[in-house]
Amino acid sequence: MASSSAATQPPEVNLDFFFRWNPEPVVRSIKHTTATGTREPKWFDLHLDESLQLRSVTVVDKLLPQLARICHQYTTENPEIPQQVPLSLFSSFYTSRIYQLSSANINAIRGPRSGGVRSGKQKAKQAPQNESPSHNEQTVLNEKSLEELYVKEAGMFCAQVASAFAFGPAGSDPNDPLFVWTQKAREIQTHAKADVFLNVQPSSASRSKMLPAHRDDIDRIERHKLYHPVISEFKSLTAGDLKVMESIGAFSGNFSWIRCKQGGYTCGLADHNRDGRYALTGRKTGRDAVATEDILRACGIVLSSNDWEESEASDQVQDRYSSNTASGSGPEFVVASSSGRSQCPPTEETAMTDNKKAIFILQQGWAEAVLNDATFIIFTSGNLEFIGIRHRATQTLFLSSLNEVATNKETPYGLLHTALILRGYEDARERALQFDDLEKMPEDKHPFLYRLSFPEMPGSRVKEGKS
Repeated sequence: MASSSAATQPPEVNLDFFFRWNPEPVVRSIKHTTATGTREPKWFDLHLDESLQLRSVTVVDKLLPQLARICHQYTTENPEIPQQVPLSLFSSFYTSRIYQLSSANINAIRGPRSGGVRSGKQKAKQAPQNESPSHNEQTVLNEKSLEELYVKEAGMFCAQVASAFAFGPAGSDPNDPLFVWTQKAREIQTHAKADVFLNVQPSSASRSKMLPAHRDDIDRIERHKLYHPVISEFKSLTAGDLKVMESIGAFSGNFSWIRCKQGGYTCGLADHNRDGRYALTGRKTGRDAVATEDILRACGIVLSSNDWEESEASDQVQDRYSSNTASGSGPEFVVASSSGRSQCPPTEETAMTDNKKAIFILQQGWAEAVLNDATFIIFTSGNLEFIGIRHRATQTLFLSSLNEVATNKETPYGLLHTALILRGYEDARERALQFDDLEKMPEDKHPFLYRLSFPEMPGSRVKEGKS
């Protein structure tokens, strides 16, 4: 983590101060990559089981404020929490380069908050593109340097605060937080690899300080391998420019999932077929967490209690299950084009348009969430971001409005990303309890998505990366 020269922590650097903080926009370094493309669909998402594919996208303008409410809920229920966040954390934050560059930003948004996230009808501002950046600007070279900036500074401080909120004294050591952002998954992923992962991974020292109930929660999450309740898909400033990000936010309604040998896309792998059948990919899962569905309901989204039962009872699902085997093979099928606004690019369209990039990015992020059984997805290019919720029962991505990171006064960055970590943890904790209950049930009572079984992915034929 980059630090400025020694500085004295002013009295006002505290939790409220941190929750008003937005980072300054990042700018291109002189040697910033000029690449503007994004990867095309690959084996894992091209072969994703139909019951796990993204089917619709809904933009929810109120999503970010509702996500952020959890921090207020924590402090209301446990007034001692603000005192459990150590001053040493704020001292480190105050001397970090990312804060020093944004101190004027914090001072500018003191007092009552106004404005907010851009709604679907408002225009965002183009991120700064400075070819001759000054020493007072945060510069990046490419997508990887954006990831590192988040993991080592912006996201790191939010994870430290969230650790203290969730676990009290056991999570209050900034040098040993229970939540950590990393660029590597806990287990090797040869396909559908996200860029950044939230890890729930206490050290032996912090585990020994935890309340028994918290230890049980962590053990349960690890036993069910819900290691990464939040994943991030990063794009560089050039690949995720304003037009591309606005194209993502313009989706509404049905989403046409791109399958192998559809629309001109093919996996090109020997694993296209297995045992003479079309190979299917995915990961078994369970019901959506009630706590997460309550966020959506608070935003005005109507979710029926029958959503899960209806998806279970569909003829397509039952036919699909009856033909599936323990090895994960199944019948070959092609998904017909949807009638909504989000359409697969036609075969003859060869140019990498902004709309096509947006389709690829949404499919890529959703597939990564499936692989990790994650619920929350961050789509970000540094200065602009969306936060998405994967709803399993309806196969819908509920997407926030486009968040302009440096100027969001309604849900500033420090507050929002701390809240996102807490929401992800609450989701994983509830769903791990659900899996415990499912294990006690007869197999014929298991929901369809929990009965899914897939073979291990081919690791020897594909280098580790984003396939």
